[in-house]
Amino acid sequence: MHHITNKFIEEFNHRPDFICKVPGRVNLIGEHIDYCGYSVLPMAIEQSIHAAFRHIPESSLLSLRNTASEYGNFELDLTKIVIDKTTFHWSNYFLSGVLGVINMAKERNLNINSGVEVCILGDIPPSAGLSSSSALVCAGAMIMNHIYEVGLVKTELAGLCATSEKFVGTEGGGMDQAIAMMAERGYAKLIEFNPLRTTDVRLPDGAVFMVLNSMIIANKAAFESFNVRVVEGRIGTLVLSQKYGKGSIRKPSDLQKGLGKSLDEMRRLTKEDLHEEPYSKKEVCSILGITEEELEESILTSNTKHIQSFKCKQRLLHVFSEAARVEEFKKTCDNPQQASLATLGKLMNESHASCRDLYECSHPELDKLVNLVAPMAYGVRLTGAGWGGCAVAMIPAEKVEEVQEYVWKNYYQKLEKNFARSQVMFVTSPGPGATLFSLELA
Repeated sequence: MHHITNKFIEEFNHRPDFICKVPGRVNLIGEHIDYCGYSVLPMAIEQSIHAAFRHIPESSLLSLRNTASEYGNFELDLTKIVIDKTTFHWSNYFLSGVLGVINMAKERNLNINSGVEVCILGDIPPSAGLSSSSALVCAGAMIMNHIYEVGLVKTELAGLCATSEKFVGTEGGGMDQAIAMMAERGYAKLIEFNPLRTTDVRLPDGAVFMVLNSMIIANKAAFESFNVRVVEGRIGTLVLSQKYGKGSIRKPSDLQKGLGKSLDEMRRLTKEDLHEEPYSKKEVCSILGITEEELEESILTSNTKHIQSFKCKQRLLHVFSEAARVEEFKKTCDNPQQASLATLGKLMNESHASCRDLYECSHPELDKLVNLVAPMAYGVRLTGAGWGGCAVAMIPAEKVEEVQEYVWKNYYQKLEKNFARSQVMFVTSPGPGATLFSLELA
């Protein structure tokens, strides 16, 4: 905490009052299904966003500093927040959390006529699938929740942050925000939605989880691809809903409940009732009995209206099979006398194959990294949104150095880039969730 405190003093010429710490996360299994209503199984990591801050009652300004000079600084009037979805500035994520709490404070008729100075320091690798962006959202929300005395508890903050991230144009679920807020040291978490609920998951002994960064940074095209996947699943669900007389159900988990089917049965229906070829806009409109304008306004998002075809069958097959893998992973961890590292590893491997082939959210370099590690691991898969970023591997505890040496030699050294091993490969254990520290007595 000394480093971030000193940086704050350098920027603002006085000490901060508090430090907010929000961890990154690694998702062990359950990729791209939280926004479909299904449970996921992540854990918090040690790498975090630290935000030192001080309440400035006589001002309405947010003064935002980043200790990494390449990100730049930012200042705006808190009474006039506008988030431009077309620009990819790091401050947008922080601001979305701020705006979410401000809107809540207004609903509660609270006084919001004051400002704040904030200095950010982070060691979560950016654009790596470890949720650095959602950690910024949560930090912004936690700080303003404290400044404006809104009184939101962690569960409420997690839900608010999940909703607020849509201000930057991301159509995600609530996993990242929930684990960031509600993680506990020593446990992974099964996170369920509607209502939001977390359950401790004790991981079996004998293996460690290693995070490996492919060094491929997900770009603007990947951001668009993410939102396309969301609407492809939505359209596929609507098509099935229409076929089975269930009206206009948009979320896969809701359709499963409405039909009273198991996940295996939902996979069977998807295979039988959706065709392999992409659905055109015209075909979707014909099936749903709507105009193209209605499709764009009520089903697509602002950044997917130009998309002309949708791979619905493949996306839903991934969703239903991945949801089943999460259930099996949790069940295996819950029976330690029967817990099989091989079973967990097999589920992770199947998850990666599904992300690669059905959801098409991997990347050739990420696949290369996964294939390198696979012979030495119980299981390995991409983690996070994909299109680059990180893999997570379950490794025999005694093989950590061997794996790191092999991957360093056969992957990272061939990239011919200058970075330390600890920046691209690290072993992690489940860490705690977001915390607020007072410096008044420090």
